[in-house]
Amino acid sequence: QEEMAEESGVGRATISRIERGETGAHGRTLRKLAAALGVGVEELVAVGGGDA
Repeated sequence: QEEMAEESGVGRATISRIERGETGAHGRTLRKLAAALGVGVEELVAVGGGDA
């Protein structure tokens, strides 16, 4: 979480809440996380199928 927070500019607490399902990622936060992971937003939010 710490590394992702540094890479994305999204707070560690926010990342933790997203991982626990307490909140969702929307808009700018979603774009920042996707960019830090080197994937498109579509890949980050894909549900079902695939290798995720």
